[in-house]
Amino acid sequence: MRIGAAAAWGRSGDRNVSDPYTLINLEGEYAFGYTKISGEWTRDLFETPTGNREAHGATLQIKQTLTPRIYAHTRATAITSPVTNQTTGEVPDRTSWYVDSTAAYLVNPETTVRLAHTAIKRWNVPTVDNQVGVSIVWARRWW
Repeated sequence: MRIGAAAAWGRSGDRNVSDPYTLINLEGEYAFGYTKISGEWTRDLFETPTGNREAHGATLQIKQTLTPRIYAHTRATAITSPVTNQTTGEVPDRTSWYVDSTAAYLVNPETTVRLAHTAIKRWNVPTVDNQVGVSIVWARRWW
C-alpha cells in the first residue's frame, strides 16, 4: 500500500494573471494477489476578480493479471473545469471524462498483443466518442 499527498500555493505561472491559486493532491496504490488498484485526486482553487473557481480531476486504474500471459487494465479519468462567462459572470460546469479498457496477451517476453476500447466525453460535447484499437507492442532492452 502506498499513500501520498501534496499541496502547493502561490501565484499563477501566467505573467498576465497575478491571481493566487491553491492545489491539493491525494494519491494511493494498493496491490493484493494479482490485482493492482491506484488512484489520484486533484483540486485546484483559483482566485479571480469575479470570484473563486474550482477545478477537480481524478484518475482510477485497475490492473488484473488473469494468467501469466493475459491481463486486463482499465483507467478512468474525470476532469471538471469551470469557465467564466465574462459578460454574465456565469460559471457553467464543464466535465470531461474518458474510460480506457485493455485486454492483453504476452506472446513472449518482448511482444504483447493488445485490444482496447476507449470512451471519451469531451467538454461541451453532448455525445460520447467510442474508439477501438488493436496494437502489437515490441519492447527490448539493448543494454
